[in-house]
Amino acid sequence: MSELNIYMMSDKTLLPLYSTRESACFDLRCCFHKDTLVCYGSDNVKRELEVKNGKVLLPAGSRTLVPTGLIFDIPEGYSVRIHPRSGTSLKFGLTLINSEGIIDSDYTDEVMIPIHNASSTLVELADGER
Repeated sequence: MSELNIYMMSDKTLLPLYSTRESACFDLRCCFHKDTLVCYGSDNVKRELEVKNGKVLLPAGSRTLVPTGLIFDIPEGYSVRIHPRSGTSLKFGLTLINSEGIIDSDYTDEVMIPIHNASSTLVELADGER
């Protein structure tokens, strides 16, 4: 079995953890370590979202890449898969843009979560949220 090494980009970055003993996957958390995020609205126009006090407001119908503050050193021949959280999708209308994210072993940058706000309301994302 190969080992997955994880590097944290900030002192406020949280390591991925399993929520329960029986969890199938570990949770990734938001880590807003820059002042802005790039966002695309339902009109496909590129905008910037301001990060204030570790929080971002994602407009209805918008898409963005949410930073995790993590870099994975994935062994050759393996990948990391990102799945949407069912509770977050149901309660807030947030889901992954591409249904399942795949991080290949040769990807060496920060892991970003591609989020779509499918709801008709503004949704707040905050540091540390799963």
